[in-house]
Amino acid sequence: MDRFFCKYILLLLALYACDSSPRLVEQGEAVIVYSNILTSSDQHLFTAYEKSSGVKVNIVHENGARIISRLSQADSMPADLLILNGLQYLQEAKQAGLLDTLSASSLFSAIPAHLKDNSRQWLGLAYSAHAIAYLKDSVDTLQIQQYEALTDIKWQSKLSLGLKREKLHTHLATMIAIQNTQNAEDWLVSLKQNLADSSRQGLPKFTALNDSSAWLALVNTAEYAASSSRKTALLFPSGGAYLHLSAAGITEGAPHASRARTLLSYLFSRDVMRNFAEAHYLYPARTDVPSPQSLNRLGILKADSSAQSRIATYLTEAERLLELNGW
Repeated sequence: MDRFFCKYILLLLALYACDSSPRLVEQGEAVIVYSNILTSSDQHLFTAYEKSSGVKVNIVHENGARIISRLSQADSMPADLLILNGLQYLQEAKQAGLLDTLSASSLFSAIPAHLKDNSRQWLGLAYSAHAIAYLKDSVDTLQIQQYEALTDIKWQSKLSLGLKREKLHTHLATMIAIQNTQNAEDWLVSLKQNLADSSRQGLPKFTALNDSSAWLALVNTAEYAASSSRKTALLFPSGGAYLHLSAAGITEGAPHASRARTLLSYLFSRDVMRNFAEAHYLYPARTDVPSPQSLNRLGILKADSSAQSRIATYLTEAERLLELNGW
């Protein structure tokens, strides 16, 4: 009896182990997302995915430079998906060999050609735009129809810089791609001379229009929409507003590649892209997804359609001009 009882207990334990192991595996399943735009407050975007798949989405938030540095190390923590805000970081991730090649699927064809990498390593998710903010009662908008108008001597000491350096970096690269290096440098020098604050004598700093004595500011729509003043309005350049892109890609050698592909498809679905865009004051990359009302109130955007992958090739030259001119 004792021998029989022991065998019975061992059999039950074996059956329990076989039954419980898959559950333990399921509970431990996860897909790891590194991002400089998504934070823990964005976890709600993935609730439906987690419930339907049983896979947990782990968001690792760091600044863009830190992400590239961290994942470039041989003993780096694993990552499945990169969601990066800024063409600079997308280009660095590509050059560092951190991104896998995406399959040419219906998902890929849903995004306009100028918002995706020409070698299919990243896919544009959403973007902000660079515009001109102005004091409603002080500026004739007919005089500021282009970015070049900001360098006119009439705006000396009346201009504020509302673009942080990484956005100015992309702006300058776009200008080089559309025009040429000399025009871009001339614009940068004159822009600096027109700044209203003391940063003209040192490194220009990020300033909001309502925090300075300026009448005009070069701004980013995401930051402007989040903190705009009733005294100001926004104007989009008639030639097409330059863009600041957020995009996603699957990492090279992703430990959970199949999960990463599934999550990428989920992220680019219309509902999720709309929610992502609304949460971050961005324009969705898909043309069949409506823009957030917070951005529609700013005016009708005419966006520049230059290929972001081509603009990325001018980032090094743009960085050289920024450093050369003390930015």
